[in-house]
This record gives sequence, C-alpha cells and structure tokens, in this order.
Amino acid sequence: MACIGILPQLLLQTWPALSAVAVDIYGAETVLTGFSFWSWHDVLAALVTLGVGIAVAWLGLRTGLFHWSCPRWLTLEGILRGVYASLAAAFCAIESMYCALADYLSKRCMDASRVFLTACNSLGYSRGVTIGGKSLSVTSTYVGLVMIILLILVVRYTCLEIIQGAVYRLTFTCIP
Repeated sequence: MACIGILPQLLLQTWPALSAVAVDIYGAETVLTGFSFWSWHDVLAALVTLGVGIAVAWLGLRTGLFHWSCPRWLTLEGILRGVYASLAAAFCAIESMYCALADYLSKRCMDASRVFLTACNSLGYSRGVTIGGKSLSVTSTYVGLVMIILLILVVRYTCLEIIQGAVYRLTFTCIP
C-alpha cells in the first residue's frame, strides 16, 4: 500500500498496460505513461483539503461541538411523542363528538319511539290520539303510521343498496 501511495505511476504503468495489451488495445500504454500524479495543482488541492479537515477537527474538539447532543424534542422519540400526543388529542375530540351525537340521537329516538308507541296504542280505540298538543283523528293516525313504516323501509333499503353498491365497486376495482 505504501508503494502505491509513494509511486502510483508504477502501478499505472504496469498493470493497466498489461491488461490493455491482453485485450488487444494497443497504444494504451502511451496514454497511461504520460499521466501526471505529482502536479502542483493536485498537491495544493490535497493540502487545502487536509488543512480544512484539521481546522474543523480542532474547532470541534476545542469547543466541544462533537459532544453536542440534540434537545429531547428533536430526537426521534421526541418527534414521535409529539405526533402521538396530537393523534391522541384528535381521537379524544372525535370520541367526545361521537358521545355527544350518540346522546342526542338516543334522546331523539326515545322521543320518536314514544310517539310511535302512543300512536300504536291508539289503534285499539275508536277515537283519535293527541300527540304534542295536536289532536289526530283515527284516519290521520293510520296514515301517519303507514308513512312512518314506509319511511323506515325506504331508508333501510336505500342504505342496503348503497352498501351493496360500495361492496360491488370495491370488489371489481380491486380485481386486477
């Protein structure tokens, strides 16, 4: 190795020239023998690189820059902790909105079921029913019940069609 560093032209003149002759590339040794290793420009570039390296090493050791460590929030664990905290906060907010919506809908459904049960109980009587301060005759009670049942059926079958259509689209878009 020391021979290659001190006399690089020896390696360049013998091995590539022999390889070039072996594969019938004549004239390669004349190009390789005129190659200059110790030109002033190359030596100066090597000295500048060495000087910059020594200066950076001296400054780093003198100021303790090489022993610097990142703040905790800038490490991978700190960054992931921040991401986790924001995701946890988002999921907590979504959960609270879901709970509020579920409470609201359960109260609304209880009111609707109470009205529906009152209307169903009035079917056995010949008189009308009073719901929310409004008096309904027997015919309007029957019509109201039929409308509610039709509305429930329409919503149910519409939801089924949407779900089946989505599954159908998913199965045929995923097939290559």
